[in-house]
Amino acid sequence: MEFLIAFAVLLVILLLVGVNFFDIGLLLLGLLDLLCLAMFCFFAFSLFRLFTCKRVKARFKEIAQKENSRFKVAWYVIDGKEASTVFPAEFLGKRLFYKRSEDTNVLLTKKRRRIRP
Repeated sequence: MEFLIAFAVLLVILLLVGVNFFDIGLLLLGLLDLLCLAMFCFFAFSLFRLFTCKRVKARFKEIAQKENSRFKVAWYVIDGKEASTVFPAEFLGKRLFYKRSEDTNVLLTKKRRRIRP
């Protein structure tokens, strides 16, 4: 809601300064282009990170809170060492996603030794 109020105030200021509607439209299109470019860069970065991860077999251990974190994360055992996930653990689908009885394929980041879902 505050965003809309700030946009309306900015629009009024631009009209009072003497900027016409066509220039305001071009400005909005330019902002939309920058937003699309930022989304593409984020997608390309995420895709690069996904392809640089290593696929390994892991066994689910537990869901616990990590130090200096507000959220609980899933912990897996990979080759005798523990590794946590990057994102918080699922709340609703615990039985579906986290199975202690079988090994699962996970993507392990090489630098941080963390698992990407």
